[in-house]
Amino acid sequence: RDSLERPTRSAVLGMLAAALGVDRSDAAAHSALERGYGVAVRALEAGVPMRDYHTTQTASAAAVKKHRPSTRRELLACVEPEAPETIVSTRTYRQGALALIVVWARPGDAARWSLVELATALGTPHYVPYAGRKANALGLPTGAEVVESESLAAAVWAAVARLVERLQALTDAGSGWLHRRSTWSHEVHHDRPEARPLGPPPAPEDAVAPQHPRGIRRRSLAL
Repeated sequence: RDSLERPTRSAVLGMLAAALGVDRSDAAAHSALERGYGVAVRALEAGVPMRDYHTTQTASAAAVKKHRPSTRRELLACVEPEAPETIVSTRTYRQGALALIVVWARPGDAARWSLVELATALGTPHYVPYAGRKANALGLPTGAEVVESESLAAAVWAAVARLVERLQALTDAGSGWLHRRSTWSHEVHHDRPEARPLGPPPAPEDAVAPQHPRGIRRRSLAL
């Protein structure tokens, strides 16, 4: 299975769930995360791919044909204790990747946790956050903070400026691996904001993000 050069929405929500201590079986909590929050991701550094072998036990082809499981849970229920089959595949992860993530609460009561609660959880996570696999722990703390801005674009660019200052301080302290490469991106991938865009955002020309209506300040969580 390959890997994108940026975190996906499911990866961001999964990391939030881990920080909050949401168990995998808590469908209601995961549904609240899915319905209650928007996500924007700007890939600052794509990093380099790391390919790893992955082994897992599965049911035999005959058992799969007989039971026709539709989920991983149903598949594991088909595994014969006496004769499980082991398959070997590869997984691709990213090393040295750096991304800016902005999360905002959607209107209504779907957002179960406040942005302050999300930021606090990321600062002191219940479960150790990792990127794709437990061996792929985060190289730096998330540094989450709640910010206010008039548009999604403004929130992204303000957070970029703070992130650059933070990384510069780390580089000056001796973290020599923190440096720009040619793969730094200017594209922002984001969910559809609830408001209609009103012209170009007040940001550099390479910003890709629509505005919220004038006069409305939106709170967002920058990771």
